[in-house]
Amino acid sequence: MSLFPAYLDSTTKSSSTADVEANEEQKVVQSEWLKNSSFEPEASKLIDNLIKEDKKQEHEANVRISYRQYKKLHGKKKKKKDKKHIKKIIRPKLYVDQILKNCDFVSIDCKRELGNLKVEKLYRPAAPMFRVSNKYRVLDNQGWTYNSFKQKQIKRYYTLKEKDYGDRSIDINIEEDCLTQNKMLINIPKKIQNEDNDIEKVELNSIKCENYLTELTAGFNKHLAEQPNDINSWIKFVNHQEALYSLNRGYRYKCKLNKKVILEKQIAILDKALSFNFENDQLLDMKWTLAEDYFTPEELNKELLKELEKYSSSKSSQALLWCHYINVNQNSLSDCTTSSVLKRYSDAMFALSKIKRGLPLNEQFDIQQNIIELFVKCGLFLRQAGHYEQLLTLINMYFSISINHFDNDLIEKFYIESSDDIIFDNELKTMPLNKAWYQVESLRSRDRWLPLPKHMADDAEDPQRVVLPEEMAELVQPLAIHKSVIANLVTACFILLKIPILPFRHFVAYQLGIHKCHYYLDSLEIVLSSLFMARHFEDSNFGEKKASNALLVMLNTAMPPNYYEESISSQTYSRFLTSILRHITDCLYAMDYIDEANMFLVWWLRFERYCMIVNVSSDNSHLVSEVKLLLGKPHYRNNIPLFIEFALLKNQVGKKDDALKILQKLIDGQSVLLDNKPVYLNDTYRAPYTAIYKNIVEILIQSECKEKALQTLIALATGVLPKNANLNLIEEAMLVFDNVTESILKDKEQFAYCDLKYNYLPQFLIEWVICRAWFLYLTESVQTSVSMLKDVIIKIKNIITTENYQKNHAAEEILTETMIVILNYHCNKSKTYHKELKICLRSAISKYSHNMQFLFSMVWNETKYGGFGTPLWQIENVYVDNIVAENMETVRLMLILVGRERLRIASDVARKHLNDNKNSMSIYGGGNILDVCKNMRNLFDYFIRNLSNITGMKKCPMFWRLYLHYISETSPSDYKKCFYEAVENCPWHKFLYMEAAFYLLEELPNICDILVEKELRIHITHEELLVLRED
Repeated sequence: MSLFPAYLDSTTKSSSTADVEANEEQKVVQSEWLKNSSFEPEASKLIDNLIKEDKKQEHEANVRISYRQYKKLHGKKKKKKDKKHIKKIIRPKLYVDQILKNCDFVSIDCKRELGNLKVEKLYRPAAPMFRVSNKYRVLDNQGWTYNSFKQKQIKRYYTLKEKDYGDRSIDINIEEDCLTQNKMLINIPKKIQNEDNDIEKVELNSIKCENYLTELTAGFNKHLAEQPNDINSWIKFVNHQEALYSLNRGYRYKCKLNKKVILEKQIAILDKALSFNFENDQLLDMKWTLAEDYFTPEELNKELLKELEKYSSSKSSQALLWCHYINVNQNSLSDCTTSSVLKRYSDAMFALSKIKRGLPLNEQFDIQQNIIELFVKCGLFLRQAGHYEQLLTLINMYFSISINHFDNDLIEKFYIESSDDIIFDNELKTMPLNKAWYQVESLRSRDRWLPLPKHMADDAEDPQRVVLPEEMAELVQPLAIHKSVIANLVTACFILLKIPILPFRHFVAYQLGIHKCHYYLDSLEIVLSSLFMARHFEDSNFGEKKASNALLVMLNTAMPPNYYEESISSQTYSRFLTSILRHITDCLYAMDYIDEANMFLVWWLRFERYCMIVNVSSDNSHLVSEVKLLLGKPHYRNNIPLFIEFALLKNQVGKKDDALKILQKLIDGQSVLLDNKPVYLNDTYRAPYTAIYKNIVEILIQSECKEKALQTLIALATGVLPKNANLNLIEEAMLVFDNVTESILKDKEQFAYCDLKYNYLPQFLIEWVICRAWFLYLTESVQTSVSMLKDVIIKIKNIITTENYQKNHAAEEILTETMIVILNYHCNKSKTYHKELKICLRSAISKYSHNMQFLFSMVWNETKYGGFGTPLWQIENVYVDNIVAENMETVRLMLILVGRERLRIASDVARKHLNDNKNSMSIYGGGNILDVCKNMRNLFDYFIRNLSNITGMKKCPMFWRLYLHYISETSPSDYKKCFYEAVENCPWHKFLYMEAAFYLLEELPNICDILVEKELRIHITHEELLVLRED
């Protein structure tokens, strides 16, 4: 064969014929390589592509192998389960019916209680005992049949983080090692997409949290550099640092160190934000709230003094900084004394009054409102420290300088000389010293709350009962005599005197400046004020009032003086409150403040109704006669709001027919006042008359008279009397309701202001929309009614946003209340719509955390329909969006009361069936009730102990009182430790010391010494009591 195939023919010419044929065949075979693709154009590129594909496949194989090795070493091994084929077992329907007849009670778990996953310890009440299996029964045409399904696994804690951060796509360089990129690598890449520059886009189910947080930080830095005046972004950036702390928390000392580093970073961010937004109160408040945990009290005092000099010319920032400066001293266990705290309050009020000098009257309102806020906080401090004599003197002085014709000597007229007969009681002498001291101190606090009259000051045995006006003069600043200022001042004074706001709404707390004051929750009046609206939720049967009964337990925490007992002192205090309130209204009428006077008269009548609810008193004849005498006066005869409250008072005592007669008489006289025109066409009387119709409708609906209620609403829309209304005019009434609502919303100026009148006096927009909501509920459905209310609320929000008015108007909150009331009523009657109710409550509570009606609805829903298995922190997550919500102290207090009610029910059942486990299992669906009770107590213990670590709850005195009461029942050995923890956070609260003395005999001398050192009010020391007992 030739070396070169091209010369093959020339070398074979002399060969034989056979050789020629053989050579030709060989030539054909060997010439095929000339057609190889290597001779085609761009063949080298194809070869490179093949090499790259081989390397890529090899790299992917290496990644998979390394990932399997990583999971084998560090991952959680799954147990292999043999899947068994489950045959379809058909049961006859008659067989199933016979089983159901023999079963006492069957309940379906619709809430997916985790406790029901346990085999013999079921938590939901009246739930049948069952076995957890991968089989379930389906009702077929032939009966109940067994089908198999894959059991759903309970998600672990880290899946929540994955849910928060979401499934994302990240860019990874091919040449980097995947295991070093992310030690939290969970899944193998699912999708691979080729892109340029050797970068592949890998979609993962979970990524490392630090990478995502780093991207967020970069995004915040870029956005804030471009828009430094975006306040919400600054706040989100500060809160974003908490996520970094949660990832690098560590333990013990390292945890504290990391926390301090994060706090320092947050304060630095806020300093930069304030450099662009100098007088923003939101950023300033956030900075100094964080600084309380970062600096020591001495360092914080110095920093705040520098800041006060920096903001010396600012109005609102000055008030905010002074509040933080006062809190530093008040919250410090070593520095807190009554004189030092009052000195800071007086300095703050003087500084603010100095700023308002020379300003026009319209610019002074904000400063005067800040002074009233300081006055409220100062009064709360005096009340919690036990200095009632100083508090009453301060209130008397403010009334004297702000309200014309006020009687300065009115308080002295209620003075009653109290005796010390209890000290000489033989039973007291045999008591342990600590309990005897608690008894004497409580009785003297209850009886000796008034300052001594002037003529008795020289002969006083207790010098603290003598309070001269000169001592409190520095805390009194003159206020402008203006309607809104006077209304806020009088409201603040009566709150300090323990008259709750009725109903207690969020916008009222916001206007008085107590929505961010953690320590205003010191008395039970705020919690019990939710009972005022209980008639919208509960039946008249007392046994069905589970929510009310859960809250009435708070009566055991009443601090003296109060009006809940039957003692002479309590009755005197109640008469003192009503006399002061009535005298203030007379003075306001004399000053020609008619609306303000009517507002406080309505408050007085509601307060009387509140006392009936709490005390469950039966003799109300004296009150009824007093109200009739008031309404008989000439200037009250046309006061429709007072007549409405009188009718509701009658309804409260069970006289529904009398209440309807009163309201019907008012409607019968509308033709004279309204000139035979429909209610909505009269601008003067349309608001009160619409309120009359609304209250008639609500009373009728509660009495299940829905046809009469619908007839009343048709009469309101058509302009005729209710007895003449025709039920065939529903479409015409619907059209009137729609048109009038649209015309009212066109008046945008009504949303420019929001004052306390919205809480007491009827407003036409609110009353009309409420009537329309009930009309839609009665004629169409609950869904239509709720959708209409949501639509109106959204329109109000849009008006406020476009016109740049103050946010969170009272109309939004009150209409949201109506939506909750309608949903509650529907749930109570039809046993459905609980999911929609919880969704609405979550939105409402997150936005209006101080609205007690929303919180009562939550308690009602959980005590009546909730099970034992849901932990309290899960209930909080159901009803509260923690990203939006602020100031959650009130919500958590209500959850504590829910937990206490659960424990009470479980302990009662456990006591009843202590020796009969079978009965207890049949009642609660399985498991020993003793185990159920123990598990519930453990869950409650975990919840309440974790609350003690939250900053807001630490400054809440009522939380510490409930917490210490729980500790005294469950683990008395921990009481001393918890008491000193409570005192460290609330060193000014006298009643914490008193209750601790009742349980800690050995700590009584130390407690009395602390009370004297802190200058808190103490009527007798333990040494004085020892001397008196010996005598």
